[in-house]
Amino acid sequence: MDRSVTTIILIASLLASGSAFASTSAAFWERAGTMMAECAVRGMAFEMAAGAAEATSEAVQSGTVVKTCVIFSEEALVEASGASITVVAAFNGRLLNASVGLACGIDLQPSRVSSSSFTVTAYPNGTAIISAQEVEGI
Repeated sequence: MDRSVTTIILIASLLASGSAFASTSAAFWERAGTMMAECAVRGMAFEMAAGAAEATSEAVQSGTVVKTCVIFSEEALVEASGASITVVAAFNGRLLNASVGLACGIDLQPSRVSSSSFTVTAYPNGTAIISAQEVEGI
């Protein structure tokens, strides 16, 4: 076989394998980015559930109304009802959601709030409501 033909075949195969590697690598990092975003949304849901549980337990123990703030690094939609909290956030044009069910005696009043800063108001009877945090003037 001629040396130039062998060189062309070798270069073409190297380009093809490099292209395959690049597309496989891009797909891997896209999936990895999506997985990280899904983990972040799950973390937001658990953070909101922890805030509701902490405020409610403190309200029940103290016998007074307790307010606590939960702040996320980005805007999210939080839906709460009964003993379930769902957080929905956007990532690269996709909506990702995560739900957390509270197993204790907390009764979440129905709410659907979109913000990055939330107030959890808990009452001594074990109920709590999640609302958008009001921003006071500076």
